[in-house]
Parts: sequence; C-alpha cells; structure tokens
Amino acid sequence: MLNRVFVMALMLGLGAWGATHWAFERNGLQTPVVAATGATSETSGMANSIQIAPSFNGHFFVTAAVNGRPIDFLVDSGASDIVLSRNDAERAGFNLQSLRYSEPVATANGRVMVAPVELRDLRIGQLRFDFVAAKVNPAPMNVSLLGMSFLNSLRGWEVRNGRLQLYW
Repeated sequence: MLNRVFVMALMLGLGAWGATHWAFERNGLQTPVVAATGATSETSGMANSIQIAPSFNGHFFVTAAVNGRPIDFLVDSGASDIVLSRNDAERAGFNLQSLRYSEPVATANGRVMVAPVELRDLRIGQLRFDFVAAKVNPAPMNVSLLGMSFLNSLRGWEVRNGRLQLYW
C-alpha cells in the first residue's frame, strides 16, 4: 500500500514537472507560461478575490512580486511550502552563498536540504502578505511553487468554472 502511494505521488510530481517542462520546450521559454488572461482582482462584498485562468496545460501559473521583483509560480496544492528556485531566490535579493541549507524535505525527486528564508513581501495583484516563510531549493527547478502554506494563509480557495479563485 505504501509503495502504491509513493509511486502515485512520484507519478503526479513527474507529470506536473513534465507538463511544465513541455510548456517551456514548446514555447522556447525560460519562464513558465502564464495564462493569457492572467490574474484578475475583484472585491465582492467583504471578501477580496483573485481569479487565475489555467494555462493551456491546465496548471495554474501566476506572477507574484516577491520583495518587489516579479517571480513566476506554479500554484501547487501538492507542495507543502512556498519554494523558490535558486534563480528566483537570487532575483528576490537573497545572497545564495549566505543561505543555510539546513531543513530536510521530501520532494518528488527525493530528499533534499532546503534553506529557510523570509520574504519581505509577496504580492499578487491586490493580495499582499508581509514577512512570509519560504524555502529555497538548491536542486534545479523549472518554476517556483506556491504550496499549501500559501493557500492555507488565505481565507479560502477553490477551482470554480475551471478557474482558480483565491479569497482573502
């Protein structure tokens, strides 16, 4: 039973990686494909929300400002944390040589040691969080991840009519 769960998790992780990698190759891009309509913000009553259209491969990508710099993310409910690639961490102003890769984590590619960091701010449209815990993965990543630590900090989230809705 445990082997089946591991194999299924590995297949899902590799599938997401493959779809993202395919998108890069197909479009000749170094950054992920962001849905043409991007993220739109709206206020409905007391709740603020952002709507994110899926990319052509069905995944939800969003560009967020991290410490004032644009970073492309895959919204990934299968990831536990916000995880930055080395390139994105450097773009966000972190000195890669001073990071301490001290936390072990399990990924679809096996166990790695990640560096805990604190993002000064993270913004997606009108949504803003200050002093956000994140991790830097030293292993190659095609795209940074907005995982469950991000999604759980929201008032709510859902996929409705094929679009990801974030509420705060």
